[in-house]
Amino acid sequence: MNFQFPLTNRPRARFSVSLRRAVKILAVFAGLWLPLLGGYAEDTAAPKPPKASDFAGIYSMMRGAPEKTAVESFAPGAKVTENKQGEKSTFVCEWPDVTVKIFIDPKWDLKSQIDQMKKLLNAGAGKDKDSPVLTSLMKSLDETVDCYGCVITPHYDTGGKAAALVLKLAANCRGFVYSHTTFYDSEGRKIAGFEDDPMMLQDSK
Repeated sequence: MNFQFPLTNRPRARFSVSLRRAVKILAVFAGLWLPLLGGYAEDTAAPKPPKASDFAGIYSMMRGAPEKTAVESFAPGAKVTENKQGEKSTFVCEWPDVTVKIFIDPKWDLKSQIDQMKKLLNAGAGKDKDSPVLTSLMKSLDETVDCYGCVITPHYDTGGKAAALVLKLAANCRGFVYSHTTFYDSEGRKIAGFEDDPMMLQDSK
């Protein structure tokens, strides 16, 4: 199984990982954003995420939730609702064919999860360990102060509305995105991830 760093100065750079390491990487990466989806458990009106859902984590350089007016501007044509429970915020953006739920919890376990992510990236980067792109990603991890967990139901739409919303949220907080099993910048370009994932987040279907 190949893991790519396509934005390095050596195009299509990649390294191979064993199935065991791949499973470990996936498990740790999944753990980075799944805790943010705890709003499902606390909201009795909300079911658990259906298996068909896609997920995205937005890693933010700014603390706190975005303003509702900003979310509305990022989701044209959607019905946008906001719910606050203490320090936690949830936004629901509904179109006829796709719904994006966004969870923000300031008590997210940031440090330990970022440390795990960096160790795995360092361990697998091989010859790309000192590449400018990976160096920039590591710097971004160090500067991450908050995270939004997103559930996209039933999946990314073919019209690109859900992907556009995720990327606009990331740009708004000077952040980046983890979705599928890949890191994307706020323009949707793959930074690092498994080769079977889209090169551009906008190509998610």
